[in-house]
Amino acid sequence: MTWRSEEQNQTSIGSYRKRTDPHERRSVIVGLSGVPGAEQGIFARRNLFIGDVISYLGGLKTYRRNFLFGNMTQSEREDAGAMFYNFGNNAPPRWQVPPNMVIDIPDPYRNTAEYRTTFGHKVNHKFCSFGECNSRFRMVIHPFMGKLVCVVATEDIQKGEEIFVDYTMRLGYRSPAWFQEEYRAAKDRFTQRQNKESKVNK
Repeated sequence: MTWRSEEQNQTSIGSYRKRTDPHERRSVIVGLSGVPGAEQGIFARRNLFIGDVISYLGGLKTYRRNFLFGNMTQSEREDAGAMFYNFGNNAPPRWQVPPNMVIDIPDPYRNTAEYRTTFGHKVNHKFCSFGECNSRFRMVIHPFMGKLVCVVATEDIQKGEEIFVDYTMRLGYRSPAWFQEEYRAAKDRFTQRQNKESKVNK
């Protein structure tokens, strides 16, 4: 099929929302994540190499004030803000993206039955500082969706491997409970690996 140029905006996630971008279709598949409680994740459909674009992160180009409200409970805020990326803060200045603009995937578009043009929002978090991620977010000009975010491989990835990226969220008392728990678990795994390597080298 032919794809027309069509940038996502505040009100439209795109008329192709139930069709998968050709690059996504070649590169990744959505499946059950190996991260407990994470539900879905994305996996390499083929061997990927350092620097390869793995997936795109598309969605509504909007603002937090449109989906995060002062009267929300902590749980409601975590759910509403579970799938947004700080687009404006990370876009190059020459793009002239408003600094507080975000790319958000709200309900019901988190379900692949309703939105499957891009799958970058499905990638799960691991801490790069503990050597557990295999990709990172980067800015990109998409062939027909324009200015977007993409997920780029930071190491060679074998077919079937799950993709992980560091969300680069601040760790603090306001961080989601799952993020704090994952930090502690990742730190423990890192310490265990170091201790194991230390014993092997003795």
